[in-house]
Formats: sequence, structure tokens, C-alpha cells
Amino acid sequence: MNYDIYDTELKARAMLGDALSESEERMLESACLAACAELSSRLRRGVRAEDLAELFTNAAAILAVSMLAELRTGSDNAPGYIKAGDLSIRPDGVSKLGSAAVLRQRAENMLAGYLKDGSFSFQGVDG
Repeated sequence: MNYDIYDTELKARAMLGDALSESEERMLESACLAACAELSSRLRRGVRAEDLAELFTNAAAILAVSMLAELRTGSDNAPGYIKAGDLSIRPDGVSKLGSAAVLRQRAENMLAGYLKDGSFSFQGVDG
């Protein structure tokens, strides 16, 4: 399977259901582009999104849903609250799926073996 941004968008829509407003649809499209760009930029040298196909697409879709939760404000008077069908995401983590931060972490964990380690760590020093 060749990697395609529309595959990511289809998976994100499937996770959210069909209950998105017009403005949420546009935000989701942007979130999918941003998620793919972010994850692609963090891949280790020699690893391409196309090489990971389904795994990359799923992780990017989860990250896009996380980004949409972070972007959206509105119902329930809680910034970032999303409800679509049986899926609900709240910034405080009180939901069926979890908070936007938990979703982001899950997406990153899916690709952990393929991402550059962006964190700081101490290395042992002889002497």
C-alpha cells in the first residue's frame, strides 16, 4: 500500500464517526496534514512513511484526532472537547478514549522504533 494523506484522513474520520460539522471537517483535514508532516519529520534517517504504510497511517490518524481535540472549542464549555457518536475526547482525560495528550502518546508509541529520539538523556562518562 502506498502512503497517501487521504488514507490518514479516512482513518481519522472513521475514528470520529460522521458527526463532524463543516468547520470541524476543515480542521480535521488540516490536522491530518499537520500530523503526517510532524511524524514524517521525526522519522529516523532512511525510514520513510511509505515504508511503514498502515502503521504510519494509523498513528498519523490518531495524532490528527488528538490535534483536533486540542484545536476545538465549544460544546460542554470545555476547550478541546469532542463528541462524535460513541467517541468522546476531553482535554481533562475524562472520556471513553482519553485525553488529547494520551492519544498523542499512543500515536508516538506506535512509531517509537522508527522515530528519532527527541528527548535529552545523560550518557555515561568514563573517568
